[in-house]
Amino acid sequence: KLALLTAREREVATLISTRMTSCEVARALYLSVRTVDAHLGRIYRKLAVPNRAGLTRAVLEPGTTDSTGPVADRCQVPAIIDRLCATHTRGSPR
Repeated sequence: KLALLTAREREVATLISTRMTSCEVARALYLSVRTVDAHLGRIYRKLAVPNRAGLTRAVLEPGTTDSTGPVADRCQVPAIIDRLCATHTRGSPR
């Protein structure tokens, strides 16, 4: 299934499947939150999943691998992203 996605979409899907927020993914990949959400919309359509839980199941599904192994196993999320996003969203009117 993940073969349907672009390289960037696979990166976003992998990070989202580790329970990162759009803000956290945006900071990790140096993108805007809006760009991450646009990628998510395309990912949901391509994989025919309704939400993040469905995306996580699709990413973690047995046999969902690339040339180096299961996609989600390689994702290392730095703790600083959590702190940065918490600081960013506290001051945001959204």
